[in-house]
Amino acid sequence: MNNIKCPHFSREELSLFDGLPSGVLIITKSKEGRVEYTYSNPYLAYSLDYTHDEFEAILTENPFAAIYEADREKTANARDEAFEGKVVDSISRQRKKDGTAVWVLAHIRMIEVDEREGMLLLFSSFQELIGLENSLLESNESLNDIVSSIPIGLLVFKIADGVKTTLSVNKQLLELANIVGAQLDSKHRAWTEAEFAMIMNKDLYSFCEEDDVPLVREMIENSVGDSFTSCTFRLRGSGSGKTIYIYSSCNSKELEDGGRIYYVTFQNVTLEENQRLELVEKQIQLYRQSHYDALTGVKNRTAYNEFCEYIRENRIYNVGFAFCDINGLKQTNDTLGHQYGDQMIQSFVNILKEFFSEDNIYRLSGDEFVVIVPEIERADFQRSMGMLLEQVAAAENIASVGFIWKSNVSDIQRRTTQAEQIMYVEKQRYYERSRAVSSKHRPKFLEALLRDFDNGRFVMYLQPKTSIDDERVIGAEALARKLDEDGNIIPPYEFVPMLEQEKLIPMLDFYILERACEFLQEQHYIGNDSFALSVNISRVTIVENEFLQTVASILDKYEFERRNLEFELTESNKTLDSIRLEEYLIQLKRLGLKISIDDMGTDYSSLTMLLLDGLDWVKLDRSLIVRIGQEKAMLLLKNCINMCHDMSLKVIAEGVENHDDRTVLMDMGCDAYQGYLKSKPIPSDDFKQKFLE
Repeated sequence: MNNIKCPHFSREELSLFDGLPSGVLIITKSKEGRVEYTYSNPYLAYSLDYTHDEFEAILTENPFAAIYEADREKTANARDEAFEGKVVDSISRQRKKDGTAVWVLAHIRMIEVDEREGMLLLFSSFQELIGLENSLLESNESLNDIVSSIPIGLLVFKIADGVKTTLSVNKQLLELANIVGAQLDSKHRAWTEAEFAMIMNKDLYSFCEEDDVPLVREMIENSVGDSFTSCTFRLRGSGSGKTIYIYSSCNSKELEDGGRIYYVTFQNVTLEENQRLELVEKQIQLYRQSHYDALTGVKNRTAYNEFCEYIRENRIYNVGFAFCDINGLKQTNDTLGHQYGDQMIQSFVNILKEFFSEDNIYRLSGDEFVVIVPEIERADFQRSMGMLLEQVAAAENIASVGFIWKSNVSDIQRRTTQAEQIMYVEKQRYYERSRAVSSKHRPKFLEALLRDFDNGRFVMYLQPKTSIDDERVIGAEALARKLDEDGNIIPPYEFVPMLEQEKLIPMLDFYILERACEFLQEQHYIGNDSFALSVNISRVTIVENEFLQTVASILDKYEFERRNLEFELTESNKTLDSIRLEEYLIQLKRLGLKISIDDMGTDYSSLTMLLLDGLDWVKLDRSLIVRIGQEKAMLLLKNCINMCHDMSLKVIAEGVENHDDRTVLMDMGCDAYQGYLKSKPIPSDDFKQKFLE
C-alpha cells in the first residue's frame, strides 16, 4: 500500500484492491480540510448488502454515511488521529441496506500523496466482527448506548438455534478486565471490544476458573426461568497466591425469532468477598472455641447441650451411648501436675478416636466424656465398644466406661445418665482393684488420705447461723473435721495446711460439698426449704481448671433449693485475679447459689472484694468482734455494716460469744451472728436433733 505515489487515481489503478476478501475504503483530505470519498472495494459494499454502484453513490455524497449514527463521533476522532500520522484501530457499526448493522474493526492509516496540493490518503481496511439484529435497536438510541451507560461491566450475547453470538461489551467491562487481570500477574492489559467479543464467542466461560464453570453455567441457564440469577466466581488465573472474586448477575428475555438475549453483569468484589470469608473464618473459629474442647479437639458440654435440645424435637434411631470417666485424673493432677494430667486426657481421647469420630465425642467435664453414635446397629456398636475396652485395659485401665444401645431416642440426657450409672459400677471395681494393688505413681500421703476417706475419718460439723433479732436458726456453716483412730477430733489447723501443701485440699472441699448437698436434700424431702448451708472453698480448689464443672456435676446429683447453698470466699481468694474470680462468681450465681465474703476485716483488700458482682452476704471477722467496746472498733463496725447495707448486702458477725456483743451488733443493724453464744460446731446428726427436730 505504501507504494502508492500518484496524486490522482483511476479505476484501473485501484482495481488491485477489488479482489481483497476484506473491506477497503480510501478517502482524501485537501489542503483546505475538505474530506472526499475516493474508493471502496466491492467486498465492503457486498458485506452491507449493497451493489458496488449503490454504495459508491452513498459514500460520494457522505464518506461516512454507512457508519451508524451513534458511532460517527468516535469514528471522526479516529479519522483525525490518523490524519495526524497515527495508526488507529477503531470499532464501529456499519449500517446494512435493510437497516440492520454489523460491527466492524477498521485499521486506519494515513499516506501523504501530494505535498503541493496537500492531498492526504486515508486508507481503511474493514473486517466484520459481529452481526447485530435490527430488533435490538431503538429509533434514536442504540444498544451500545444503553450498554455503555451502565456503571458496571456488562456483556450482552444472544443464543439462537444453538449458536451463541456476542452482541456488546461495554467499556466498564473492558476496564474491569484490564484492572483485575493486571492484579493477578502484574502485567499490563489493554483489551479491546473486538478482542473481548471474539474471546467470548469462542468460549463464554473463558473468564472463570475451571472449577467455577458449572456455577456460572447454572446461573445463565437458570435465568431462563427466573427473572434474576447471580453467583460469585473466581477469575481465571486465581489460585497462584492471589484470588480475584467477581460477582455476576444474569437476566434474559426471549426474542421474536425464538432466540434469547442474555445480559450478564460483572463486578469486582474481591475486597468484600475476602472480608466475608474472613468473617466466616472468624465465626468458624468462634464456633469451634465455644463448641469444641481446646485440649482434645472433641466437642464440649455446650455442643452436647445443644445436641440434646435438637434431639428433643428430632428423634434419632439406633443410637449407641458410652459414658467414660478417666480414672485418677484429679489425683494425677494434684500429685504429678496438670501437664501430666493433660497428657493422660489426650492419651485417652486418642483411644476414643480410634473407634469413633471426634464429632461423636463430647467432653462434659475434666475427666468425663460421652460418646453418642446415631444410626449404628447394636452388633456394630458392641463390637466397637469391645475393642475400645481392650485398649483401655491395655492402657492400665485409664478410664471406667459404661455403655448402652437404644433403638429409639428423644431424651439424650436420660440415656446418658443410664450409661453413667453403668460406668459407676465399673468405677467401683476400678477402685477396688487399684487399692488392692500398690501403684508406683501413688504417693504415700495420697494412700493415707484415701484410707482416711474410706474409713470415715473425715466428717462434716455444722455451726448454726442465727438471726440476731429473734435468735432463730436460719442456717449453718459446714466445717470439715477429722477423727483420729480413737474418734477424737483433730483440729483443722493440724491437717488442712498439709492438704493444701500437697494440693489435696480439693478432695476435702468437694467431699464436704457433697455432704452439704446431701444434708440439704434431706431437709428438702421433709419440706424444710428455709434452711441454708454455707461451705468454704479453699484458694487451691478454686484455681482448679475444672472447678466449675466439678461443682456443677455435684449439684446435679442432688435435689434441693439451690438458693439454700452458699459459697464462702475468703480474702485469700484474692490470689485469683479479679477478672477470673468475677467470672467464677457469675457462673456460680447462674447455678443458683449464694455467695458471701468471709473474714471481712482481716485485710484492707476486702473492700475491693465488695465491688464484685453477685455477692449476697458479708461475714465480719472475729478479730473485729472481740474489740467491741473500743471506740475506733465500734465506729468501724457501725460504718462497715451501714456500707454493706447501702450495697444491698446482708451482714453476719462471726465469733459472737455473749449477749452484750449480740446486743451491740443488733443495735448497729447487723442481720445475723455465728458463734459460741448459740453453739460451737457439732456433728450434723447432733445439729439436726438440737436445732431442726
